[in-house]
Amino acid sequence: MGKITDSNHWLELRDGNKIRTTEFESSFKSWGSNFKGPLLELGSGDGTQYKQLKQYIDNITPSDVNTDYWPAELGEIKNINAEKMPFEDGSFKTIYSSNVLEHIPDVDTALVEMKRILDKNGAMIHIVPTVTWKLLQLGLYHVSLVRNWIAKGKRLERFRPCLIHGVSKSSIEEIGRFKGSYWRKRFNGAGLKIVDTKCLLTYSPYRFTPNFILLRSILAKIGFASTKAYLIHK
Repeated sequence: MGKITDSNHWLELRDGNKIRTTEFESSFKSWGSNFKGPLLELGSGDGTQYKQLKQYIDNITPSDVNTDYWPAELGEIKNINAEKMPFEDGSFKTIYSSNVLEHIPDVDTALVEMKRILDKNGAMIHIVPTVTWKLLQLGLYHVSLVRNWIAKGKRLERFRPCLIHGVSKSSIEEIGRFKGSYWRKRFNGAGLKIVDTKCLLTYSPYRFTPNFILLRSILAKIGFASTKAYLIHK
């Protein structure tokens, strides 16, 4: 998620990595048979979910548009732009991303590229933020400033009307882009088929409360999911 608040102070109670690993585990539990190598991971970041994937699949290509956070001990990472990828047609059985698609400027072109490099019997698994996440980001922003002031003595900042997480020009536009109807239109427009969806967890970007994974899962299932996973086939 976007870096909206300062990190690593004593009033940040949630472990961000735990959320990420749980999102992957939940997706894998539901759709494990669709995770096959060779697999392309888009937006590998610091390698957190790459290490999880390696527990199940040997042939993985990690990639990111920014490789600065990638640990050298994990091996080579591809520096690629998802809108024009240097792979042959049908190169991968699986394409996986977590909270990445909303950061791609031309996501329609990127999805067409993903379809091109995906095997005819392959699958994509994409995790994306929802409107719930965006509303929590906006609604709790000032609360986060007070929390930061208590934790670090920082002066309160003025409200920033454009707390943009992805590539939208405004928060209003971003709310529209985080709707399920938006993602269905993107996938269908690229000639892809949504096979299944899964609501994952409820959380904001501010780490106000401990992990409480079971509670976050329950809230997601009753309609307050901050992220949703899509299983896509050609």
